[in-house]
Amino acid sequence: MTRTENLRSCACVGIVLFAFYQVTFSTEDHHKLVQFLFSPERYDPVVRPVMEKNTTTDIEMKLFVSQVLDMDERKQTLKTNVWLTLEWIDEFMAWSPEDYNNITNIKVPSGRLWLPDLTLYDNAADKYENSLQGHICVLHHDGLVNWAAPVIFLSYCKINVFYFPFDLQQCPLKFGPWQYDGTEVRLNGTGDRSVFKSDGEWEMENLLAEGHVEFYPDAPGIPYTDVSYTIFFRRRSQYYIFNLIMPCVLISIITMLNFFLPADSGEKISLGITALLSLTVFLLLIAETMPPSSEVPIIGQYYAATMVLVSLSLVMTVLVLNLHYRGPSSKPIPRWVKKIVLGHMQRFLLVRKQPLFNENFRKSRRRMRKRDSGNLSEFIPYTEDGRESPLNGIKFGGKLKRREENSNSSNHSDNIVTVTSNDQTIIMRQILREMKSITARFEDQDKKDTLHGDWKQVASVIDRMFMVIYIIGTASTVVFISMNIPLA
Repeated sequence: MTRTENLRSCACVGIVLFAFYQVTFSTEDHHKLVQFLFSPERYDPVVRPVMEKNTTTDIEMKLFVSQVLDMDERKQTLKTNVWLTLEWIDEFMAWSPEDYNNITNIKVPSGRLWLPDLTLYDNAADKYENSLQGHICVLHHDGLVNWAAPVIFLSYCKINVFYFPFDLQQCPLKFGPWQYDGTEVRLNGTGDRSVFKSDGEWEMENLLAEGHVEFYPDAPGIPYTDVSYTIFFRRRSQYYIFNLIMPCVLISIITMLNFFLPADSGEKISLGITALLSLTVFLLLIAETMPPSSEVPIIGQYYAATMVLVSLSLVMTVLVLNLHYRGPSSKPIPRWVKKIVLGHMQRFLLVRKQPLFNENFRKSRRRMRKRDSGNLSEFIPYTEDGRESPLNGIKFGGKLKRREENSNSSNHSDNIVTVTSNDQTIIMRQILREMKSITARFEDQDKKDTLHGDWKQVASVIDRMFMVIYIIGTASTVVFISMNIPLA
């Protein structure tokens, strides 16, 4: 073995021995230090750690908001995970590091130290618990006590749901000693949001800390200090936009399509009722989330306004169908209705005229009837020379009579039916009577069809007008709701 190797071996052995010495004697020094600090003769955890009774214990509090565990709108509660740090001077926990192998700090259970009776005033849990117990405190040689631990708080938070889901919430966390007054314990606090992690729904906008000195009715004239933290949360609204607002917008558009549906389809009422029921289902989902208060959220107002518009569209549809299916028993359209509705409004709303009931169709039918009535000679059964007409054998009204003359001549075996001029006149009158009856029936049917067609035309114009009213109402509702949404 060379000399260099010998030196390396000796150095390793020396390091191991030194480490063993440090561990052994450090452990003994820790025991000695703990026995010194917590000896019953010099320290009692129920006594405030000051040498002079007039000395005020200053407690520095620092709050780190880590995460929002739950924000319950119905119960008006906030459940948060926070990192809490407290520091104060314990005058009985000071020592000289040189006397204990340069030990500058030790860690001890918090139950062995004096602890301030720090209380969360906004507690919403089933009971008040001392959150300072059961943790580790770090004691420094100058008497500084550092208590730090993660704590879950369930606190009361008045949630303003008017701007839901675009709301900004302010939740207070008020901490202070319950029994120690301001002459004994003075609490100061700061806040930090650098460790915050969003839960996907809430983002922290700000964290403010403000100290107060207050007087309470159960201890009049005695000041108490506290620190009030105000946490500003903003809701992330993308989830609610896609799951609540977008369906409502789509239902409004589908309801608008109801005005384009023909009245003869028989589905206008069904479509409107289906849209109304769909809105009711989504409104129930919102009602289950919101607290039972008199304040209606802005999304609830939007749903309510949309439901009113859909209900009005149903009323409009009933009116349009009433006009569309008016039959022969209805009164003719008044002149002012023809002038306003079928005149100005029809041109303004760009409603085309129904092609089935236009003047060209009625004129062509009149020309056809005139042409048929002018060819009455075709309907005469027999001509003057005794030849048979093409319509031989047709009885008009069951009253056409024939006169048959039997020839006694042996050369004529066939019966010849002749028609005198008198009989022709009778036949012509019967034909004219029948043609007048048919013409009157056609005229009556034309009047009915014209009346029904005019009411259908009025229904089309009114339906288009209602559609414009619905679009204006829907757009106005969207603009009004958008103006009430906070931009930041």
